[in-house]
Amino acid sequence: MKRVLVLAVGMLTGWSCTTHQAQPGVLPDHAQAETKPEPLAEASAPQASSGQLEGDACPTPATEVAADQCTDLPEGYGLTVAHPVEWGLFAAGGNARIVPYFDRLLCPDGTPAFGKRRGSLSAQNPSSSPMSAIRRQLGDSSRMDIIDHWEIECGGEIISLYSNINRCGSHCVPKPFSLVSASGYDAWRRAARVQQEGNFEEAIRLGDLARATDPASIMIQRGYISALVQAERIADALQAIEEALVHLPENSDLHSYRLVMLANLQRWEDADLAANALLQRIEGTEDRNLGLALCVKSRTAQEFGRTEEVATFRDRACAAGSERCCAEAKGTDAP
Repeated sequence: MKRVLVLAVGMLTGWSCTTHQAQPGVLPDHAQAETKPEPLAEASAPQASSGQLEGDACPTPATEVAADQCTDLPEGYGLTVAHPVEWGLFAAGGNARIVPYFDRLLCPDGTPAFGKRRGSLSAQNPSSSPMSAIRRQLGDSSRMDIIDHWEIECGGEIISLYSNINRCGSHCVPKPFSLVSASGYDAWRRAARVQQEGNFEEAIRLGDLARATDPASIMIQRGYISALVQAERIADALQAIEEALVHLPENSDLHSYRLVMLANLQRWEDADLAANALLQRIEGTEDRNLGLALCVKSRTAQEFGRTEEVATFRDRACAAGSERCCAEAKGTDAP
């Protein structure tokens, strides 16, 4: 049972507030855009240090955005250079992960919106919104505003988003994106911190608060499940996964987590059925969970004495990228 538990902890990377690399459970390794816009010419956009303060009108990680405030947005809001979002300092950074206000940004399917800054250019239209702190510090009101161009990846599709780091205007989010609530985000961050310190029970308590406000956020659900797994509360993790699937029924990651929990609990008949259902959903695709589902099928075949199927599923799992089944096929220790 412990051996399967290691697999569960490994695939549930959980909270990751500061390092957002393409990891299992966070961003599919295979997700690549078919086409990308040409890089924009870099302008000498001012860069702010994390110690600088944003203007009073700038959104922060604690800003709530009411839907009724966002009903009269211009066409192409946030998705065109002509109508950028005006989130001030919190759109600056230029690193591989959109920072910190953007940390709440979600793709249409509820997954975290990963992106990178492609470049910057001068604003097309003058803005009447208040200047951000960084712009006030420059002391040059005649200077044209700088627009940052971000490429955001959602489900293998690239969506361009444009932000004005010099202005603090609308707090609204461009369609088709949404935001994790400020309270849910705050609980998520605090849970991340205490989980990294090894206080899994407090992480579970905070994660439960976060998922109560944002049940359709896979980021929050994954973190809560991860804390339960690390506390070795596998039955509770399974229940949490099934509750999350009510809100995210098409999320294959959740289905794969459920499969692993069933295997942890040695509920082999249920695990076999769950593996069949997951394979029916994802076989023939490039879904990253394919290798795991096939590897569990190899294990259930072994449990049920279907010896002729064990090697077949194991080899297919290895070909689909399952390091564990590859190690078993080679007779070495699984990673």
